[in-house]
Amino acid sequence: MRRFIAASLALPVTMAGLPAGAEITADDVWANGQALAEASGGRQVATLNRSGDTVTVRDDITTWSLPMGAGSISYALSSYTMTEAADGTVRITYALPFFLALSATIPGEGTASITFSISGDELVTIAAGVPGAISYDTETGPLEIRLDTLDVPGGFDATVEMVLETDRTLTQTRIVEDTLTVVYSRMETGHTTARFYLEDGTGLVSETEIMGAPSVTTVNLGLEPGGSDLLNLAPALRNGLYVSVESETGGSDTQSLTTVDQQVIDRQSTFSGPATTRLALNDAGLMVEADIDGLAVNLEQPDVLPFPIGFDLSKISAGFLIPLLASTEAQPFTYALDLADLRLGPSIWTLFDPDKSLPRTPGRLAIDLEGQVINGVDWLNFLALEDLDYVGPLPFSLEAFTLNELTVSALDAIVTGSAAFRFDNADTTTYPDFPKPIGIADFTLQGINGVLEMMSDAGFIPSDALFGARMGLGMVTKAAPGDDNLTSAIELTEDGQIIANGQRLR
Repeated sequence: MRRFIAASLALPVTMAGLPAGAEITADDVWANGQALAEASGGRQVATLNRSGDTVTVRDDITTWSLPMGAGSISYALSSYTMTEAADGTVRITYALPFFLALSATIPGEGTASITFSISGDELVTIAAGVPGAISYDTETGPLEIRLDTLDVPGGFDATVEMVLETDRTLTQTRIVEDTLTVVYSRMETGHTTARFYLEDGTGLVSETEIMGAPSVTTVNLGLEPGGSDLLNLAPALRNGLYVSVESETGGSDTQSLTTVDQQVIDRQSTFSGPATTRLALNDAGLMVEADIDGLAVNLEQPDVLPFPIGFDLSKISAGFLIPLLASTEAQPFTYALDLADLRLGPSIWTLFDPDKSLPRTPGRLAIDLEGQVINGVDWLNFLALEDLDYVGPLPFSLEAFTLNELTVSALDAIVTGSAAFRFDNADTTTYPDFPKPIGIADFTLQGINGVLEMMSDAGFIPSDALFGARMGLGMVTKAAPGDDNLTSAIELTEDGQIIANGQRLR
């Protein structure tokens, strides 16, 4: 799959070297944290008590007000200390177990909260730098994060347990206060195990365990000081706001089981190999990518499925880029998907082909396309979108479309294709209510007649339907050199004609 990340979408901030003699105080560290909270649209408050070189922080709470008076969300930290060292750094010590509480308040509904405890040998962060540009380094051995309390309005009549364990962590973060509040953070984790348990008191029990290989996650943020309007992020993006996240993991193994009165209603196992995911948001648009080297899924639902099912793939690649800001100029978009070596489990094949009449060849689906579009609206101005008239002309115009690759293979047949079109948006009469496309699409079909014959012999296609399918292929394809090879060239001309393999259809 083509890589979508261009220079405009990758905006890394490096861990720059510190000036000689750099020195900060606990007050500088606190102000730096407050600047980040404000840039994210929140407000951080706490009680700070100084005793010599040590500042104790209590009741540390950061709160974000939701738009349109919808309520607020917040997180609170248990007490910790900031000690100023002789070398100009600040040592932040979190007494273990350390507690983190998340809460959400909705007017008229009440407040829901969840508290986690963090346990381990030691949790210490070293802050260094200069006021307004501070780096934070944290390295730990084994840590356990456990659900401590869960409260919801009206009560929650169930037993819930959540535990996350990792054998090591290393986190490096830098916060720089400038025209944007810039954050760079890189976190390494070792082998990780997450467990979830739910018992609702009526006989339902759900258990999930996820075992993850070591991973690395990198985050880059450029936020407006003072925060941005969540209901209209378009001005912030034009002012330079950006978000970039990349994660690499060695893979994971997930097992889950749900029972009711000790009877299995859902059993799942999922294995995924090494994976890389990327996300970027800036004035070029929203980009998401994912690459997974190997995926295997097995599912058992006795009340829904007559037998267990499963499938696996050797590789999955997927991604897209969509522009989000209004512009009079054309902007690029992309989409790609590649499902390689798709194999269905024996129980699925047995369902519709018990006699093994069809080949079990692994399948593939690959799509890679790009194009140009002119946006007439800011898609992140959510209140303005409510006023759009979706019955009339669409608030965007498609200018160009290119299919770089289309590959579909299954049952020993392969279909490949490519295409390139431009669109005349001033002409919506040649093709009623649709801009006139001009361009050509080319396709190659290998082994398709053989597959049709196999499916007819196996009873999947009646003989009269087989004849109709071959007639239809004959109208839009022509024979090519080789055994059971067909090609098709479909051209849409400037004057509105449709030509298939040199024959005019319109």
